[in-house]
Amino acid sequence: MMAAPFSVHHPCAGQALVETLIAALFVLVPIFLLYPLLGKYIDLKAQTLQAARYAAFERTAFSASGQRDGASVTQASNTTIGGYTALRFFGAPTAALNSEAPQATDYTVNPLWVDQAGHALLPRYSDIQTTLTNAKSPDVADSALQTLLQPTHALSEGGPTLDFQGLVTAAVQATAAPVTYPPPLNTLTLRFTASDTVLTDAWSAAGPSAMLTQIQSALPRPEPILKTVLSDFRTGGVNDLGSLNLGQALTANPEELPADRLQSSNGGGGTP
Repeated sequence: MMAAPFSVHHPCAGQALVETLIAALFVLVPIFLLYPLLGKYIDLKAQTLQAARYAAFERTAFSASGQRDGASVTQASNTTIGGYTALRFFGAPTAALNSEAPQATDYTVNPLWVDQAGHALLPRYSDIQTTLTNAKSPDVADSALQTLLQPTHALSEGGPTLDFQGLVTAAVQATAAPVTYPPPLNTLTLRFTASDTVLTDAWSAAGPSAMLTQIQSALPRPEPILKTVLSDFRTGGVNDLGSLNLGQALTANPEELPADRLQSSNGGGGTP
């Protein structure tokens, strides 16, 4: 007769269940709560990058002083561009944009950027700061051109006027408010920063008046002397140069073709 096999029964103490509950309480639950907030922070960072690119481009498109290359152009101050940057990229997506200069009262909180208690991450207009700077182009050709233009400026009326401060840098910072989470997360203050630099190194006339201003400022002074010289060329037989209608370039529309240069397709005079 064989004896029954010896067996030991261990009572279930529930240790694994307790460990799981502790892990869920201190690890898993905070992670689940932080997932939505982390996504909002990522979105906020992406918007900061886009805002910096927008502000840099706006500074190249509009002049802070209202003057560029010796001509009057559309003016937009750094404050105005900074205001539009805050409203377009950090305000409520459904908010209407005003054509007037932006104000702090125009700012509306983005309803998507809130914590689990409904508190806004960017509650104030002043939480968004935009800094714009203009610097000299690092291009060697610009330095050489400035040197070559110095004798021209001395002999002419100071022109042509070219803008060599074409290196524009925009820096945007958005400071998020602390969230209503348990310590130490309730004291967390994140600053999202981004910068973008655009180099504009070309001159383009803002219109016929701007082109006329550049031509007038680049001519030797005094102007009557140049007219006399051209008249002497005509007397000497150089008709093409002597018959140049200088007044057309000095006082009229430079884009308008002089009447004596119009010719019909059959070789006769008159408008084609």
